Amino acid sequence: MNCTDRNREKCLDCRDRAGIYQLTGTIFLTILKVVVGIFGNSKGLLADAIHSAANIVSSAAIFVSRHFGDAPADEEHNFGHGKIEFVASAIVSIFLLFGTIFVIYESLDGIIHGVVRELPHWTVIIVAFISVLVNETLFHYLQCVGKEFKSNTLLTNSWAIRSDSFSSIAVVMGVIATRMGFIHSDGYVALAVAIIIIYICIKLLIDSVKSLLDRSIPFDQLEKMRLAVNRVAGRRLDSVIARFNGRQIWVNVNLIMDKDCTVEEWSQLVANVEKSVKSVDKHVDKVLVDYSV
Repeated sequence: MNCTDRNREKCLDCRDRAGIYQLTGTIFLTILKVVVGIFGNSKGLLADAIHSAANIVSSAAIFVSRHFGDAPADEEHNFGHGKIEFVASAIVSIFLLFGTIFVIYESLDGIIHGVVRELPHWTVIIVAFISVLVNETLFHYLQCVGKEFKSNTLLTNSWAIRSDSFSSIAVVMGVIATRMGFIHSDGYVALAVAIIIIYICIKLLIDSVKSLLDRSIPFDQLEKMRLAVNRVAGRRLDSVIARFNGRQIWVNVNLIMDKDCTVEEWSQLVANVEKSVKSVDKHVDKVLVDYSV
């Protein structure tokens, strides 16, 4: 699938469906892994289920962002709803961390005390392969849409989805090794996957906190905006700063106004500055132009 070979309307449809496809797929895999992990006696698959649940966080972030985060400002939220996805992401990440700690405890208990009540069932392998198939399909879909719209969120999530495929493959290896006589292999796989989940959750939590604190945009991106404004304003340019507000970017431009500048000239200059900044990045939502004498 290649979005660049389609018309713009179909590409927009693909983008709008990306969140719901990822959310549906990850919820399906999480439920399937939990059920089969419990009845199939596989700690590795249960840990993999939490890995899929971690992907639900990023999936929900896309869905919430598309349907709620882009809602216009209102009387109670004068600056919009762009941060709602990061609040949700932070809360769910904390809950997933607690779930992962439980899996680690259960796995270590089995390894240390040598308790293996029952070998993992072969159905665990089937579910793990289903997980790989679903995740790889989602990976390529999100890669396509993410590259077309230059969405770092979608591209990052696509690799999170692929990492779930790797953990599912590890589950297969663990089950086979356990049934061949290496009885604690499934527990070791669960520990390895749990470590990956902890890393993902901590990263999600840190990214969410950074986004809630209005972090600045990357320096190279800011420099492009500064150059764009400089081409329009020239010596009038004083400073350009920018920050993220949710997925959108807010830019503040300060210009030095000439004493003999008319209202009409200033209005035209402001319009040109706004246009130049928005041409640099389509995610620019607001351009606030101020002046000093």
